Amino acid sequence: MTLAQTICLAGGCFWGIEAYFRRIHSVSEAVSGYANSCTENPSYEDICHRNTGHAETI
Repeated sequence: MTLAQTICLAGGCFWGIEAYFRRIHSVSEAVSGYANSCTENPSYEDICHRNTGHAETI
């Protein structure tokens, strides 16, 4: 039986963290995104320059 669970992790550069988790055998998927803000569909520029409150998340 396979049990899949979801975990969201936030940290510095999410592309680096995503690459690290993709190398772990038991991780089936690692996807970068943003969490914890009211801004819908923010761009990378929004996150960097418009103080949206998002966290870079895997």
